[in-house]
Amino acid sequence: MVDQLNSQLAAFESISLDDLTMNTVLSRLDTKYLLVPDQLSKLLDILKDDFQILEIDGNRLMSYETKYFDTPDYQLFLDHHNGFDRRIKVRIRTYTESQLHYFEVKRKQTGNVTIKDRMRIDKASADLDKYCLQLIQYQRIGDKPLRFSLRNNFERITLVGKHGRERITIDRNIHFENEKGAANLGDIVVLELKQDTLNRQSLACKALKELALRPDSFSKYAIGIILTTSHSRYNNFKPTLLKVRKLRHQDHADHSYA
Repeated sequence: MVDQLNSQLAAFESISLDDLTMNTVLSRLDTKYLLVPDQLSKLLDILKDDFQILEIDGNRLMSYETKYFDTPDYQLFLDHHNGFDRRIKVRIRTYTESQLHYFEVKRKQTGNVTIKDRMRIDKASADLDKYCLQLIQYQRIGDKPLRFSLRNNFERITLVGKHGRERITIDRNIHFENEKGAANLGDIVVLELKQDTLNRQSLACKALKELALRPDSFSKYAIGIILTTSHSRYNNFKPTLLKVRKLRHQDHADHSYA
């Protein structure tokens, strides 16, 4: 139940947004995992003494909104589907509690390394101005225009390791929407482990391994586009879609948080 989650989050020592920002790494190695609530509950119990939790104005479960942009023929989605190592995502991220808006270009490099370019903006517009467009610099787009393609809302828990530059984001209540449809992931939780360099012996990796959790290839943008637009090109995402269906079935049978 939600009360149980809030109780577990209250057991963590807090960290402020200012302190978190000082330790932000925009070039990092990302590893993703898909969980159900029961697994999240067990993980939080393991991590509570070694990680801090982001708290803003008394809130430890933050609301986020992301607006993604793509070409009319979904070039950025297809680059991911087709396995291009050096690809990008273009988005505006809104931090609801702090009312901060950032234009971001996430650049995926070889070996799951992610470099994020970001720029503070005044509002989350459905159009990109010339300053945002100048930040993109991605030749595969060519002269194609970029337009709004997907809205993604979710709640996030952010954990920061006390003993090293390691961060965990935990996203739940994930919802997708655009002009073609809407969809959600039910109670599936998306966890992302962010490290400067790969460290399989870190506290977080050991905890995830203890729970028999293995890394997953997962993109909220790619899955959101498939679920809302019924895009015909999704063969390379089939394993992820099958796992999502499996976890949703498992979660309906036995879950901890509603």
